[in-house]
Amino acid sequence: KKTVVLARMKPEQKAKAILLLQESGAKTLMIGDGANDCAAIKQADVGISFSETDASHSAPFISLNSSIQCVLDVLCEARGTIVNNVEMFKYMLALSMVKFFDLFTLVFAGGNFIDGQYLYVNFVGLSPVLFTIGLARPSRRLNKALPPSNVLSSYHVVSYFSHVALLFLWFVSSYGYLRIFPGYVPPNPPRPIEVTDNYTVDQNVVFLTTNLAFMASISALVIGSPFKARLWRNSLLIGWIVCNTLYNAALFFVPALSIRAVHGMTNAYYDLPLSFRVSLFAINAAFFFVIVLFEDLVIKRVFLCLLYTSPSPRDS
Repeated sequence: KKTVVLARMKPEQKAKAILLLQESGAKTLMIGDGANDCAAIKQADVGISFSETDASHSAPFISLNSSIQCVLDVLCEARGTIVNNVEMFKYMLALSMVKFFDLFTLVFAGGNFIDGQYLYVNFVGLSPVLFTIGLARPSRRLNKALPPSNVLSSYHVVSYFSHVALLFLWFVSSYGYLRIFPGYVPPNPPRPIEVTDNYTVDQNVVFLTTNLAFMASISALVIGSPFKARLWRNSLLIGWIVCNTLYNAALFFVPALSIRAVHGMTNAYYDLPLSFRVSLFAINAAFFFVIVLFEDLVIKRVFLCLLYTSPSPRDS
């Protein structure tokens, strides 16, 4: 009942019809296969060509299958791409805050990361995520909800600041436990932060916490469904998260896995009682799961249900 059919139109009339719809505030999509469709395809917000000949010269998208299904494919791909961009934006913000907490804590302790640790947390914690996060397939079903493309929407603001607050509590709890441990000996006197071979227990604890915080952030901030496949279906990304998390967890206990020039782990750390290292790991593991579960159960479900009466992310 809401459909209007316009037939036997000249090329300029097709373009004019698209323009009138746009002026009324509508978003338009044009599909065509001939030269007479080029003007309308170029004018539309989204243009799709059914061939690689005439219409393809003005169409951003080309479908080799002459089926209306291509419209759904383009929309699903676009929504998946938007979600990828938003995920990376939030992940980079979270990493920036983690690095801020690193430096703040280490300056407080009179230390700094060595060059190898900076390279490790940046390239090992970040680069594989950049290469693999976009490999998740977009959803093949078009959901009524819109992807949360506005990074200043209430959904993203609440998600990001709650995530940063939990990261802050994580670093305070992890490093605070070291400071109150009876066997802890603070650097005396503290070395200046310019020193690059600053191997201390304080540095080791912050470094171990940072590695797990990176993996917790990407695990929590992936939006996934209903716009693209869930995190566990992205085999390369989830494989990297699991392997990297297990390796960094093993660094808490196994000195043989540490490369001094890269990880900066010290004998002073591994000489601390096993009970301390177990408790430190338990604190880190607890915050890892709290961050992931809070984002999934509270932010993505409860918060969105209350705000939009729908579990699917939408713009505010």
